[in-house]
Amino acid sequence: MDYKKSINVRLSICERGGLRNISLCNYDINHDFRSMSRPPLRDEVGITPDLFMGQLSGNVAKFVGLNWAVGFIPEGGVAVEIGCDFGDGLERMRHSGAKSILGIDPYVSVEWDGWFNSPQDEMDARYRLTRNRFKNDERVAIVRITSDDLFEGLPSGFTADWWFIDGDHREEPCYRDICNCFKHTKAGGHVCIDDVDCRDWSAGINSAVDRFLAKHDGEVEVVWRASSPAVLRKVK
Repeated sequence: MDYKKSINVRLSICERGGLRNISLCNYDINHDFRSMSRPPLRDEVGITPDLFMGQLSGNVAKFVGLNWAVGFIPEGGVAVEIGCDFGDGLERMRHSGAKSILGIDPYVSVEWDGWFNSPQDEMDARYRLTRNRFKNDERVAIVRITSDDLFEGLPSGFTADWWFIDGDHREEPCYRDICNCFKHTKAGGHVCIDDVDCRDWSAGINSAVDRFLAKHDGEVEVVWRASSPAVLRKVK
């Protein structure tokens, strides 16, 4: 018998009168379940209580942080997310007063990250799942495109009130996304960058943020950067 090689931890939250499950973490188990005739025992699972609680608290903080950042979307505003995955960011955004919400994600298998180098058929399934999740909300549109292609095709006068960057976490692509989002942000609008405190990716992301701030000194205000997401406000 085959058993799944991860444990899915879920958090139930009350959301506008309803209860919704939020996937928090995936924990790898150091066993090949295909050779086992039974589920693993508690002490066979390679997860310590400290690791479990540390990652759990980190993900809850990230979840709450995004809820806080979404509060900067103005009533009737335009909000855009780069890197939608399963759509949890879009879910937070549609509980704001935004009149238009755009999600950008190519849903392609890539090699830079263990989470996104899944087979292409799985990435296709993620896209279908996310698209169906929002099919009854006319405010939400999901476009299967890279951020570079998006910005190349955007009209020069297009602006949004709020951007959430959760795409390619390497320094150079992240830097391009921050610069392009800022270029297309209204004065007083916000650019939010995820995972600035992530153990695996924070170095490249923060290098990108530092480069951007150095280039745009006097044009941007750092609202928050101590944890994810960082929030930058365009002052002019």
